[in-house]
This record gives sequence, C-alpha cells and structure tokens, in this order.
Amino acid sequence: MATKPTTYWKCQDVETSGEPNRIRKRLFIDLDRTEDQAPMAKHPKMDKEQTEKAPILKEDIGRNMFLVVSKFHSDTKVHLRVYEEKEDGSNYPTRKGIALDLEKWKKITYYKDDVDSAIDQHDAEMQVAYNQHLGENYYMTIDNDYPVVNIRKWWMPPGNDEIVPTKKGAAITFDQWETLKELMPEVEKKIGDQLKEIEFCENSESHQNQMGFLQCPRCNPNDCNNY
Repeated sequence: MATKPTTYWKCQDVETSGEPNRIRKRLFIDLDRTEDQAPMAKHPKMDKEQTEKAPILKEDIGRNMFLVVSKFHSDTKVHLRVYEEKEDGSNYPTRKGIALDLEKWKKITYYKDDVDSAIDQHDAEMQVAYNQHLGENYYMTIDNDYPVVNIRKWWMPPGNDEIVPTKKGAAITFDQWETLKELMPEVEKKIGDQLKEIEFCENSESHQNQMGFLQCPRCNPNDCNNY
C-alpha cells in the first residue's frame, strides 16, 4: 500500500489586496520540502519555573506548601503555593494557592497578633469569627469550623448581595501559620525597601473623607461603581 505523501506548510507575511499597508499571515504549501524529509522537531513545553528567573525567596512551610517571593515583570508578589514533585525529584508550583501583592502581604504581617488571638480562642473552644479585609475581595478569616487561617479571594456573583469564597486561596494550618510567622523577617530582609514604601490604602490622603473610601475599588470593591 502506497504511503500517503506528507504535505508541509509554511507561514508567510503577505500584503492584503486593496490595503497596501496591511500585512497578514497566510499558509502556503512548502514545495521546498519533500515527504522524504523528517518532520520538524517540536520544542518541548517548558515548565513555568524553568522559563522565569529564580524566586527571590522560597521556603517550605509544611504539607507541600511554600512561601515564595518572586518578581514577574515589574511586580513583586508573595505566593502561598502548593508544590508537587516530579519524577526526577524536583518540584513545581500548582494552581493551588494564592498570589498576594505587597500591600496584602504587609497587612498579614501587621495583623499577625490579631490572628494569634483568634487562634487562641479557637484552641480554647471559644466562639471565633475573625475576618480581616486585605484589600479588593481578599480576606483572612478564622472560624470554628476548621483549624486553619484561610487567606482567600472572594467574589460577588451576579444577582447576589453577599460575597462567596473562590477556589483561589490558601487554607493554612495553625502549624503552618507559626512557620509563616518565623519567615516574615526573612521576607523583610529580601524586600524590606519595597515594603516600606507601601501605604495601606485606607490610610491614604484620598481616604480621609467617606466618599474617597466608598469610591475605592480596593476598599469597597463590590459597591464602588455606585458612587
């Protein structure tokens, strides 16, 4: 049975008819290649970590979750991210976790004593409903349901009048929280100069009146367009 010839294609820029300055890409049969030639090798998809610069800081806080400080373009972010292990023993980041801008991270460090008090209440089997707004629809919460510090993004579904949690977040056990606190000075050493420049949005000059707060998408994310 005869082997079906292989057709190879190539992409070229061509000028659009009637629009001399408009260039579009077109596919053409590549007559310079024959069916006897081996197919072009495909470039393997690189893992995101392999294509980006090494993180500024990466520390294990337990249960395969890592505290990672990294810079993408001009933005420095603090990640709480679950990593999984490859066959070669190296690890890679999954989608399980959350990325925080520096203001949100600074608020977590600022309110760490309040978190500790809420954890003490939880351990004493007292009623606890800790809820700290970190900016936009990001919250840090502790309740009686689970022994975790939940750092999570929420959202307002259309037609709802209450926000609901999304899958984007990190539920940190109390042991992980203790490790995270121990690493806060390390983050400060790495990006302390950037953190010093961060001012909490609610303390800015534009928020010294109620209207400034109500119109702010970080402080009033679900209702700011109504003012």
